[in-house]
Amino acid sequence: MEDLMIHQTPHTPLIAFNTTHNVFTIAGDSYNEHAPDFYKPVLAWLNKYLSVNQKPIIFHFQLNYYNTCSLRMFDEMLQVLERFPKERKIPVYVNWFVASDHKEMIADGEDMKEDFPAIEFQLFLEETSGIV
Repeated sequence: MEDLMIHQTPHTPLIAFNTTHNVFTIAGDSYNEHAPDFYKPVLAWLNKYLSVNQKPIIFHFQLNYYNTCSLRMFDEMLQVLERFPKERKIPVYVNWFVASDHKEMIADGEDMKEDFPAIEFQLFLEETSGIV
């Protein structure tokens, strides 16, 4: 199956799902008013890929900002990913990169880690420069 690549815009993140290395990345900002319309084809692709995939997956969330609607879509994506190790016994690793001073995003990552125990979920706190 071919990679999925959607270029970043001011309101939507980069989607870079590399099937050769099984490293999937969502990076940037996600505050499109119609997040379900943006993420629906991503979820469809992911479901189709997981039906044929036989290797562990590494999933990177490297977001600077997202709105509540986008967070709901990430939750849907994690629900899809959660089923994979349960059904296929193949691990999924999620890396949640967040600025160390962004308390809400840290809390969201901690909640997701708790909500999806079948996923190997890690939070990576990145130091901020302190420059305003």
